[in-house]
Amino acid sequence: MWNLAAGEELVAELNRDSLDSASFHKTDVSEFEQQVALFRAAQTAWRRIDQVFANADISEEPHAFLQVGFADASQDYVKPPTAVLDVNINSAFYTASLTLQHFKKYNKDQDGKIVVTGSMTNPFVQYPGSKHAVAGLFRSLGCDTLKEGITVNAVCPNVIYTPMAEVTGNPLFNATPMATVLQTFDRALDLNVGTCIECSGEDVEIREQTPFLNEAARVCIGIMDSR
Repeated sequence: MWNLAAGEELVAELNRDSLDSASFHKTDVSEFEQQVALFRAAQTAWRRIDQVFANADISEEPHAFLQVGFADASQDYVKPPTAVLDVNINSAFYTASLTLQHFKKYNKDQDGKIVVTGSMTNPFVQYPGSKHAVAGLFRSLGCDTLKEGITVNAVCPNVIYTPMAEVTGNPLFNATPMATVLQTFDRALDLNVGTCIECSGEDVEIREQTPFLNEAARVCIGIMDSR
């Protein structure tokens, strides 16, 4: 559901001290052409883009994936819904590609930065699956873009009390203050490596790469990273 009023209110607040420092554009991030329009609007307003945050995500209803095809026993095989994957994975992929295209065309004299929102929580099925995919995508992407002066990092917070989480009514779903998340995003901008940063409560930690299983694994992956 679109919260257009909240978007306009935030822009008004940001522009209170510095006129035209922010703008709001309604965008379905799962639609590539709408993201293209968003990038063009930003370029028109400010001529260039230096930092991009891919933050949009949605979740599914509890156990929804396991219930597909069981509502009506007379139905044949039913295609599962993919909106969560479209928004959480495909949109991040679109954003990364458009950002790199812009950086390479217009930011040749300055390094660029991309930060994506992952997660350290695992509710349901498609949501954690999509967030694992995002972490893998941006860890891999960061290996390639670092050579061009572009850093790619993922922020993986514990549950934040947002409308997506508050439907549970569980007080534990206020585990991470928004201030901690914003602090983590600021830290991600200062990192010159592609990595994941977790935050929970007031704690923030950079998650290093998992140790290699053995020397053969280290050598093979090292060869691929140097391609």
